[in-house]
Amino acid sequence: MKILILTGVMAATIVLVGCGKGGTAGSYASPSFTTVDAPLKKLVAQSPIIVYASAVTNDSPNIHFVIAEIWKGSHDASTVGCGIGTQISHQWAANYGNFPDGAILFYRPSIPPSGSFEIAANYMVRAGHIGGTTTMTIQEFKTAFGL
Repeated sequence: MKILILTGVMAATIVLVGCGKGGTAGSYASPSFTTVDAPLKKLVAQSPIIVYASAVTNDSPNIHFVIAEIWKGSHDASTVGCGIGTQISHQWAANYGNFPDGAILFYRPSIPPSGSFEIAANYMVRAGHIGGTTTMTIQEFKTAFGL
Protein backbone atom coordinates (compact mmCIF):
# COMPACT_ATOMS: atom_id res chain seq x y z
CA MET A 1 0.00 0.00 0.00
CA LYS A 2 2.85 2.37 0.83
CA ILE A 3 4.48 1.66 -2.51
CA LEU A 4 1.19 2.49 -4.22
CA ILE A 5 1.06 5.86 -2.48
CA LEU A 6 4.78 6.62 -2.74
CA THR A 7 5.14 5.96 -6.45
CA GLY A 8 2.61 8.70 -6.92
CA VAL A 9 2.11 10.97 -9.79
CA MET A 10 4.63 10.94 -12.60
CA ALA A 11 4.92 13.43 -15.44
CA ALA A 12 6.27 12.93 -18.91
CA THR A 13 8.60 15.59 -20.25
CA ILE A 14 8.73 14.67 -23.89
CA VAL A 15 6.88 16.60 -26.56
CA LEU A 16 5.00 14.13 -28.68
CA VAL A 17 4.31 14.65 -32.32
CA GLY A 18 0.64 13.73 -32.53
CA CYS A 19 0.77 11.35 -29.51
CA GLY A 20 2.07 8.48 -31.60
CA LYS A 21 3.50 7.81 -35.03
CA GLY A 22 1.49 5.90 -37.55
CA GLY A 23 -2.04 6.25 -36.18
CA THR A 24 -3.67 4.15 -33.52
CA ALA A 25 -1.23 1.27 -33.84
CA GLY A 26 1.78 3.57 -33.54
CA SER A 27 4.34 3.96 -30.82
CA TYR A 28 6.87 6.57 -29.84
CA ALA A 29 10.14 6.94 -28.00
CA SER A 30 10.70 6.74 -24.27
CA PRO A 31 9.29 9.68 -22.32
CA SER A 32 11.12 10.62 -19.16
CA PHE A 33 8.92 10.15 -16.08
CA THR A 34 9.45 12.18 -12.92
CA THR A 35 7.41 12.46 -9.74
CA VAL A 36 5.13 15.51 -9.62
CA ASP A 37 2.03 16.40 -7.60
CA ALA A 38 -0.86 17.96 -9.43
CA PRO A 39 -4.33 18.64 -7.98
CA LEU A 40 -6.58 16.10 -9.67
CA LYS A 41 -9.60 18.36 -10.15
CA LYS A 42 -7.48 20.98 -11.92
CA LEU A 43 -5.59 18.37 -13.93
CA VAL A 44 -8.79 16.73 -15.19
CA ALA A 45 -10.32 20.10 -16.09
CA GLN A 46 -7.24 21.29 -17.98
CA SER A 47 -6.51 18.06 -19.88
CA PRO A 48 -8.20 17.88 -23.28
CA ILE A 49 -7.32 14.16 -23.54
CA ILE A 50 -7.31 11.61 -20.70
CA VAL A 51 -6.65 7.93 -21.40
CA TYR A 52 -6.13 4.69 -19.51
CA ALA A 53 -3.17 2.63 -20.74
CA SER A 54 -2.38 -0.91 -19.66
CA ALA A 55 1.23 -1.82 -18.92
CA VAL A 56 3.17 -4.47 -20.82
CA THR A 57 6.10 -5.39 -18.60
CA ASN A 58 7.67 -8.44 -20.26
CA ASP A 59 10.60 -6.43 -21.70
CA SER A 60 12.20 -5.29 -18.42
CA PRO A 61 13.55 -2.67 -17.79
CA ASN A 62 11.52 -1.29 -20.68
CA ILE A 63 7.81 -0.87 -20.12
CA HIS A 64 5.17 -0.28 -22.76
CA PHE A 65 1.91 1.47 -21.99
CA VAL A 66 -0.83 0.59 -24.49
CA ILE A 67 -3.83 2.91 -24.65
CA ALA A 68 -6.86 0.77 -23.78
CA GLU A 69 -9.56 3.40 -23.10
CA ILE A 70 -10.09 7.05 -23.97
CA TRP A 71 -11.94 8.74 -21.11
CA LYS A 72 -11.91 12.33 -22.36
CA GLY A 73 -11.28 13.93 -25.74
CA SER A 74 -11.86 10.94 -28.00
CA HIS A 75 -12.22 13.19 -31.05
CA ASP A 76 -8.93 15.01 -30.33
CA ALA A 77 -7.21 11.71 -29.55
CA SER A 78 -8.23 10.12 -32.83
CA THR A 79 -7.38 13.28 -34.78
CA VAL A 80 -3.78 13.33 -33.53
CA GLY A 81 -3.27 9.57 -33.67
CA CYS A 82 -3.22 8.56 -30.00
CA GLY A 83 -6.13 6.19 -30.07
CA ILE A 84 -6.76 2.70 -28.77
CA GLY A 85 -3.66 0.56 -29.25
CA THR A 86 -1.12 3.38 -29.30
CA GLN A 87 2.05 2.34 -27.43
CA ILE A 88 4.14 4.58 -25.19
CA SER A 89 7.51 3.04 -24.34
CA HIS A 90 10.20 4.04 -21.85
CA GLN A 91 12.82 2.76 -19.44
CA TRP A 92 11.47 1.86 -16.00
CA ALA A 93 14.03 2.90 -13.40
CA ALA A 94 14.52 0.64 -10.38
CA ASN A 95 13.68 3.51 -8.00
CA TYR A 96 10.17 3.74 -9.54
CA GLY A 97 9.25 0.59 -7.58
CA ASN A 98 7.30 -2.39 -8.87
CA PHE A 99 5.83 -2.28 -12.34
CA PRO A 100 2.31 -0.84 -12.47
CA ASP A 101 -0.67 -2.57 -14.05
CA GLY A 102 -1.41 0.56 -16.05
CA ALA A 103 -1.49 4.34 -16.00
CA ILE A 104 -3.91 7.22 -16.43
CA LEU A 105 -2.30 9.65 -18.88
CA PHE A 106 -3.24 13.33 -18.99
CA TYR A 107 -2.44 15.13 -22.24
CA ARG A 108 -2.10 18.86 -22.94
CA PRO A 109 -1.46 20.79 -26.15
CA SER A 110 2.25 20.84 -26.91
CA ILE A 111 4.30 23.96 -26.25
CA PRO A 112 4.82 25.81 -28.53
CA PRO A 113 1.39 25.13 -30.07
CA SER A 114 1.69 22.89 -33.12
CA GLY A 115 -1.53 20.87 -33.18
CA SER A 116 0.12 17.99 -31.33
CA PHE A 117 -0.19 16.89 -27.72
CA GLU A 118 2.19 15.86 -24.94
CA ILE A 119 1.73 13.91 -21.74
CA ALA A 120 1.40 16.49 -18.97
CA ALA A 121 1.05 14.03 -16.07
CA ASN A 122 0.13 10.47 -15.24
CA TYR A 123 -1.02 8.41 -12.31
CA MET A 124 0.20 4.82 -12.02
CA VAL A 125 -2.41 2.11 -11.36
CA ARG A 126 -1.70 -0.95 -9.24
CA ALA A 127 -4.26 -3.57 -8.23
CA GLY A 128 -7.08 -1.39 -9.58
CA HIS A 129 -6.12 1.60 -7.42
CA ILE A 130 -4.67 4.91 -8.54
CA GLY A 131 -1.41 5.88 -6.84
CA GLY A 132 -0.18 9.29 -5.80
CA THR A 133 -2.13 11.59 -3.55
CA THR A 134 -5.17 9.31 -3.73
CA THR A 135 -5.85 5.60 -3.38
CA MET A 136 -9.24 5.56 -5.07
CA THR A 137 -10.19 2.82 -7.48
CA ILE A 138 -10.36 3.44 -11.22
CA GLN A 139 -14.17 3.40 -11.08
CA GLU A 140 -14.25 5.85 -8.16
CA PHE A 141 -11.93 8.16 -10.11
CA LYS A 142 -14.06 8.01 -13.25
CA THR A 143 -17.24 8.63 -11.26
CA ALA A 144 -15.76 11.48 -9.21
CA PHE A 145 -14.66 13.35 -12.33
CA GLY A 146 -17.46 12.45 -14.71
CA LEU A 147 -15.30 10.40 -17.07
